[in-house]
Amino acid sequence: MLVSAHRGGSEVAAEGTLEAYLAAIELGADLVEVDIRRVDGVFLCAHDAGGSGPLAADVLGAAAAAGVGGHIDVKESGYEAELVAFVEGFGLPVAYYTTGDEAAVDALAAAGGIALLTIGRGLAGVGPVEVVRRLRGDFWPYARLSGRAGAAVQFRFVNPLLRSWMRRRGMALLVYTVDGSGSLWWLLRRRGVTAVVTDRPRRALQLRPSTGRTPG
Repeated sequence: MLVSAHRGGSEVAAEGTLEAYLAAIELGADLVEVDIRRVDGVFLCAHDAGGSGPLAADVLGAAAAAGVGGHIDVKESGYEAELVAFVEGFGLPVAYYTTGDEAAVDALAAAGGIALLTIGRGLAGVGPVEVVRRLRGDFWPYARLSGRAGAAVQFRFVNPLLRSWMRRRGMALLVYTVDGSGSLWWLLRRRGVTAVVTDRPRRALQLRPSTGRTPG
């Protein structure tokens, strides 16, 4: 079970800063999640258009030196092949690419990346009835995921049927963004979950089981 530090986490420094990424790498996160945009031909770790952030080369270079993988959240489309070539140049142990743009997922996969479709954005503050309605609309009968390497799924959408369906097909499942201790403890013990994305990587690593079989 992998722990992905969402924008480096926010336990030590402000999320999305080089300090946060370096802290996540030092404490032993398995992946660092970076929001990637290209500004004047340079890849930056920036969540918002027009925003600023550290150079992606600095973050990914530090991750590669420590044997930490990348979780590349692609915020723009149109240069997927260039992005995959850029990331592969660092020799990361693994790199997952996530985006809600299905055409971008296809382009990233065609360029050789492990491209995952993001499902379930915009669920903050949404009631359970609407979550169920969205779940049916976004997934059923999982046609959007068929033939893909996997998906990044908002944690309120994750259920035993989905985990089992994806596990049988060898698909990667990244669950985002999980910060509550109870939710972290539970998800870190579910079969079929590849990685948990969290703002609290230190806490997630403390809660992750170190030995024994993982229950279903």
